[in-house]
Amino acid sequence: MHPNTVRAWTDQGRLRCLRINERGDRRYRATELQGFLHAAAPGEMRSEASGTSALAPSTDAAQPLSSAAVDPVEGGRLALLAELSRLCASTGDSDAALRAVASTLRRAGGFESVAIGERMASGMKLRVLDASARRKASGFELDARLVEVCLRDGRPIAAPRSPVVSGVTGRWRPPPVGSSAVEIYVPVSTSGRAWGVLAVESPPERPLDRHDLDLLRTVGNQLAMALGWARIRHRLREQRAQSQALAKVTTGLSSRLGLPAILASLVDSAMTLFGAQRSAVYLLRADGRLEAHVTRNLSDAYIAAVTGMEQPFLGAVIQGELRSVAIPGFATDPRSAELREAVLAEGYDTLTVAPLVADG
Repeated sequence: MHPNTVRAWTDQGRLRCLRINERGDRRYRATELQGFLHAAAPGEMRSEASGTSALAPSTDAAQPLSSAAVDPVEGGRLALLAELSRLCASTGDSDAALRAVASTLRRAGGFESVAIGERMASGMKLRVLDASARRKASGFELDARLVEVCLRDGRPIAAPRSPVVSGVTGRWRPPPVGSSAVEIYVPVSTSGRAWGVLAVESPPERPLDRHDLDLLRTVGNQLAMALGWARIRHRLREQRAQSQALAKVTTGLSSRLGLPAILASLVDSAMTLFGAQRSAVYLLRADGRLEAHVTRNLSDAYIAAVTGMEQPFLGAVIQGELRSVAIPGFATDPRSAELREAVLAEGYDTLTVAPLVADG
């Protein structure tokens, strides 16, 4: 039957059926089908309970058919969001969650590609790419300028995807949403930090619209929540491992009697626990100078520079604050003036000082 006939007869009431979309043909999206099934299910349940056919007209004007009250497309979007929420909450592995979200979003939304990129110190890192074979064959790369604008403004950015000419993607122009072959960049922010972006491309026959913007913005928020929980779980695992390691260190130290053996074990355990590259225990003498007692991976020249300082700031920190102090970029810190050449020669970045306090 021709789609125009289906459209006309259903509008006239001559054909009892529910159309998946307004066109009444087979060119429907996956979201339209999901919305149709979601909207039709309650109507079937009510019909079976009353003993009437699902296609029979309703006699209760206060309870119209579900298909007329619920937009099938909107129902499909809600079903998709529910599925994405389930995927984000079903695993503690953030990489697995990102892959599952990208795959489900592309297939259910009818998109050509879904990519998730993480902002690193060296630039954007593509964490996940789920794309059609046609899109993968043409090459995929996140647009650095659009990523920067998206993260800077904290809002979705849409632009038409220019055709690939001689293997090079063309320039972007500001689009109206609704044109064909559109790509949208959505920010993913966690704890006030711009973590990365969600990038979605539409095929030429599936233009994006304003409702897709709202959908993708919500998906970006779901990703941010999933990543935030994954980071919290990772931090809790780290704290648990550190607590267990500290308990073992305490047990090991209590079984040793000699001070040199205790300090050596303490230095080795601290390097393993915190991933340090160099470590040392300095004893503060009565004249204010430092004496190297145990050292690991430090050059003789550096140790001589530290113990040769007349007024070492390390001793002042230990005596004045009695707490751990971390100094990133120590080579450029004003407090490293006496040690700057030795620090640059040694080649480390962050210095952490922790006091060891003893009675007497």
